Amino acid sequence: MVEQWKQILSTTSAARAVNIASVVAGRLRTPMDVERAASIAYAQSTLPIKLGWHPASVAMGYAGLALLFGQLERCHPGEGWELRAHNCLELAVYECDDVGVGLFGGLAGVAMVAWSLSANGHRYSRLVSTLDSALLRGLPALVARVNAESSGVPYAAFDLISGLTGVAAYLLVRADRPDYREHLVQVLGSLLRLWEEVDGRPRWHTPCEFVSHEPKSRRRFPYGNLNCGLAHGLPGLLAILSLAALAGVIESETHKTIDAMADWLVTNRADDTWGLNWPNVIGITRINARLQVPQFALEKVETPTHNAWCYGSAGVAASLWLASKALGVDRYAEVARNAMRAIMRRPQLERGIVSPTFCHGLAGLMHVFARFAQSVDGHEFVPAVERIFCEIEEMYEPGSLLGFRSVELQGRRVDQPGLLEGAPGVALALLAAGTPVSPDWDRIFLLS
Repeated sequence: MVEQWKQILSTTSAARAVNIASVVAGRLRTPMDVERAASIAYAQSTLPIKLGWHPASVAMGYAGLALLFGQLERCHPGEGWELRAHNCLELAVYECDDVGVGLFGGLAGVAMVAWSLSANGHRYSRLVSTLDSALLRGLPALVARVNAESSGVPYAAFDLISGLTGVAAYLLVRADRPDYREHLVQVLGSLLRLWEEVDGRPRWHTPCEFVSHEPKSRRRFPYGNLNCGLAHGLPGLLAILSLAALAGVIESETHKTIDAMADWLVTNRADDTWGLNWPNVIGITRINARLQVPQFALEKVETPTHNAWCYGSAGVAASLWLASKALGVDRYAEVARNAMRAIMRRPQLERGIVSPTFCHGLAGLMHVFARFAQSVDGHEFVPAVERIFCEIEEMYEPGSLLGFRSVELQGRRVDQPGLLEGAPGVALALLAAGTPVSPDWDRIFLLS
């Protein structure tokens, strides 16, 4: 959003934030430390679907740790973090044979991390080329899967975490090369076509059978739903298309689609007492049931969700901010600012956030505020960064295994070593708020 990153936290808060980040990273310096933490976390978690450790994963593996150590090297060169980043990348690459093409658990993620450590291609050139070749070999199958679905798409096929949106995020970083640009344009074309409607349902809707693993959720959405989270739904599509437009990769005609997506999000809100807000999903209902050809409409917007990066107003606001920049109009930027102001007004207990972590916790929320605070007129958001840092600091447990613990359902506390839902993600957000070093790593979260 700006070219030069400025330290946001006050001098005293910044010193504490950077120290905490270094302590967290220091507890994951060796593979033995990491593997032990991963084993403990798996035993502690009671989630129905556990995030298992996989070395090649950005979300829960050495690839994500390499991203953290690489940023620490930029913040504190000469302290040995570069070697640690190299070792983690090496461990991630060793286990790439059995992964897909996705960003947070597959080849696009490992390639993104390798490129971020490559000093703009001056290092790891052979490795990056090898990873890219494997990625591009596997990409056509995913593109074909998305193109073939005319009556809904599993969100994992097109989302940021596992799908085409995440792959596009990496290809966009490499779009200066014609061959990469060609693949990117193909992927973006598939994503743009998801906006088409069939019988009143957009192609990007999630069919009932892919809504959830829980029968209760499938009964709740017999005709599918529309995902409103940055991690898995329309805001992710809007963000990547906006970033591609800003980079000049897609034609100006696509601005109409970007505008339509942004308008849809502005229209389908679930505001509360404190202001703008959004739901996790919006259900689809069937109308005119007697007609031979089924027709569908949106259900009434549900109760708002938590104010996090993955779902809720923070992630949606970030995508609307990018859309405003891509379109060159302030309307969506003002909606985004109002959404962030509403979060500032909302009491802590009403934000629906109980974990210090990035995905659906305080670290991700703080970093979205940090991005807004860096804008030309973003001074009003600086106090929010400071305030959320204090909340994160209150959750810091020096005596715990990693310093921060992910808080799961029913308050279960897990010593998670993964970037997406563990202590490393908190450390990255603390470094961004407490140093003048640009957090280029947040392209992986579609925030820049």
